[in-house]
Amino acid sequence: METCPNCGHELSDPSVEFCPNCGFRLTNSVSQATAPADQANEGLTTTNSTDHQDTIDEDHTETALNDQTEDTEQQADQSVPEAKSESDDDDEDDYDDDDDDEEPREPSQFEIYCKNYFKELNQNILHPQIRHEASNYHGLINLGLIAIFMSFAISRFFGKTFGSLLSGLSSVGLNLNTEASSSPLPLWGYVFIGILLASLIRVLALFLYQRVVLHESISFLTAINELFIPTGLAVYLSVLALILSLILAPSMTLIVIFCLPFLLVNIAFVGGLWVFSENHPDQQRFYFVVVTLVLTSLGMLIFGRLLMSNVISQLNLPSMMSRMFGGSF
Repeated sequence: METCPNCGHELSDPSVEFCPNCGFRLTNSVSQATAPADQANEGLTTTNSTDHQDTIDEDHTETALNDQTEDTEQQADQSVPEAKSESDDDDEDDYDDDDDDEEPREPSQFEIYCKNYFKELNQNILHPQIRHEASNYHGLINLGLIAIFMSFAISRFFGKTFGSLLSGLSSVGLNLNTEASSSPLPLWGYVFIGILLASLIRVLALFLYQRVVLHESISFLTAINELFIPTGLAVYLSVLALILSLILAPSMTLIVIFCLPFLLVNIAFVGGLWVFSENHPDQQRFYFVVVTLVLTSLGMLIFGRLLMSNVISQLNLPSMMSRMFGGSF
């Protein structure tokens, strides 16, 4: 309730112009008294509005910070799966690389050729065929292997036999001078050359027989294949002969085993001559084959004699025989 500013009397009617107690003029005083109050109320309202606005701004700022924090956390949460996904991809790539490293390598051309060679070798052992028109080198490989294995086996056999002979003679008091002259090749080298020459003479005879007598178009490589591809068993027999020559003493059994590879080659040679001349009458075929065999044997005999004379001279056998029997050879 409003009061008189002069006497403090309470005013029942605030619209009165004069105080009923002291007669003081109230209109200007009430306005003046009311104005500061209104100003104070306005200031308070402004302050409250400012405080309310600051509170709202703080709330907005806090909300924005919370939103920014949530966005950062969401981005972090999204980045973690992405990083995990990238890590998983790297692990998968490493696993794929490991799988690539563990994949079996492709065989080389040499391995493929060896596999095909032994496959054909075994097939021809089970089902030998005389006529071979293949342009590969399997027959030439068979020839080389037979010559190498048999040369070592035969030289080992003669070495053991010669050593046993010298030991027996020494036991009865005969000491021989076994010193040989210098030789450019060991014994197995001469044996290898002899086997190779004998085989090539057969191949040449087979080649000329088809070209000259039968008038067939044939290469020298085909003639080698026709002779040595069917005799694939001779390769394994030559390996067996080499192994037995290393572990067994010289005996007739070894000699028989040594003869088996050459026997197979001779059978293939005669069979080839007979099969290739099948278009000729039987009488002419027989004589053609016999004449070819005789000429081939003569050629092998001539080359064998020349080779043996060289080997005998290298082993100094005449001097050894002279010391044994007291004569001249």
